[in-house]
Amino acid sequence: FKQKTAYEIMPSLGAGDVYKRQLSSCFNISLIRDRIESPILLPNGKVRFQLYAPSATTVYVAGEFNDWNWRRDQDKSIPLEKGEDDIWRVDVYIPPGRYQYKFVIDGTTWILDPSNPTVYRDPSGYINSLLIVK
Repeated sequence: FKQKTAYEIMPSLGAGDVYKRQLSSCFNISLIRDRIESPILLPNGKVRFQLYAPSATTVYVAGEFNDWNWRRDQDKSIPLEKGEDDIWRVDVYIPPGRYQYKFVIDGTTWILDPSNPTVYRDPSGYINSLLIVK
């Protein structure tokens, strides 16, 4: 039995399809860090984004909620702060709605949120993490 990864399944998504990718449990347990939740809807109305990225020098979250701004010189950019545990975090208010987003590491690498199994393929064919704020 070979479990398919999200990347093997997702190309079959059509534009506008939402897919809840299954986070594989077929890994060597010694390689898995305690599961990080992201995004988290906080009681104060904010959303917490978290990413374990020990070698990163900068991490931003970019999405429809901030016009995909990801550079320090952009007004709506949302930088994450690195904790002593090597987990980058930010709490930010995001109005209710559905939003596509990605993390931007060191200004060049755009990644899906590895802790969020819900993804969306946009009309251009890009696959993004999906946040739903109620």
